[in-house]
Amino acid sequence: MGQNRFFTAVYIIGTGLAISMVMAIAVVYHIRTANIAPEVSRDRMGYVSNVSYEFNGGKGSLNSGCGPRFVKEVLYGLETPEKVAVTTNAAIMPYEVGDIFIQAPGSDESPKVQLMGCDDAFWQVYRFSFLDGKPFASAEFLSGMPCVVLDRSLARRLLGRTEVAGQTVLINDIEYTISGVVEDISAVASDVYAEAWVPYTSMASIMDTALEEREGSAGLLLANCLLRDASDLPALSAELEKGVRRYNSGLREGQVRVEPPRSFGDRLLSQLFGPETYIVLGVALFLFPVSYTHLTLPTNSLV
Repeated sequence: MGQNRFFTAVYIIGTGLAISMVMAIAVVYHIRTANIAPEVSRDRMGYVSNVSYEFNGGKGSLNSGCGPRFVKEVLYGLETPEKVAVTTNAAIMPYEVGDIFIQAPGSDESPKVQLMGCDDAFWQVYRFSFLDGKPFASAEFLSGMPCVVLDRSLARRLLGRTEVAGQTVLINDIEYTISGVVEDISAVASDVYAEAWVPYTSMASIMDTALEEREGSAGLLLANCLLRDASDLPALSAELEKGVRRYNSGLREGQVRVEPPRSFGDRLLSQLFGPETYIVLGVALFLFPVSYTHLTLPTNSLV
């Protein structure tokens, strides 16, 4: 009898933990998929992120994100989306660019920060709350001006306040002028999460090889396409395919292959089923069989 009470308690606790995990996953899933500022149009987004440059004659390939030449000649010319916002690819940046450090002039503190390169359309597709200043404009982006938008916490850490538009900071020893300061962004907003945003045209790691065929085609960038309607994703894919064929006709050393655009949901699912997901599922599956088996085991079993 005591043994049955023990396994009953184990089963109840296991069931409660499993239900709690399911509820937690449901809450996180809602936060990750709902239209929540600054990602206010998740249900209308289409992403072009994976580009492969294949050398002629089967001499190998380069698998990466979008290159600046490909972005300029193909993605910025797309007519199906309402807007195309281009950012650096957070999955590739740490390996290609390395650590980013930021420093206020005259300060000894130089914290490592999460930096994102973006274009001026980024500030139109995503809705940020500016506490001071404003986003950098098209002219600043096109000219590659070294300007930066900081989040509130980083501005206060570096300069002690948020009213800092017009002042300068050093990013990896290069002077940048602060355009504005925004409210902190949660890491859940993976499309836009950073502590500092700069024009990607100001980043030498991207622009120094922008005109080369290989690095200009496949690089560090990601296109965030704001569709007019969620049902426009197939039309975006078809237009992109035509653009790639036209782009390839001008290449001499290789050809570009691009994965079809993915919706926010498809992109999220590919990220969800990582190691952490399988750990949670493994714990749940472990709790249920063990507790259920012992609960239903007959008391006179000789096993």
